[in-house]
Amino acid sequence: MAASTFDSREAYHRLREGGMDEPASDAVVEILNPFVTRDILQAELAKVQLRMISFNVAIATIAVAVVALVD
Repeated sequence: MAASTFDSREAYHRLREGGMDEPASDAVVEILNPFVTRDILQAELAKVQLRMISFNVAIATIAVAVVALVD
């Protein structure tokens, strides 16, 4: 199971302190928990990093082509 990036217990208590009833607080935490995991965030970060690398390679290729055309 993936480690949570937010403290679900703390979220529950904050919802309760804010006036939300117990069943609603439980439901909100239960619904949000699967969407906010470290594994998901790391996977998305890896995708962004790969796109940045691909972009940098494309820019470098264009720069080399321009230099070759100018010479």
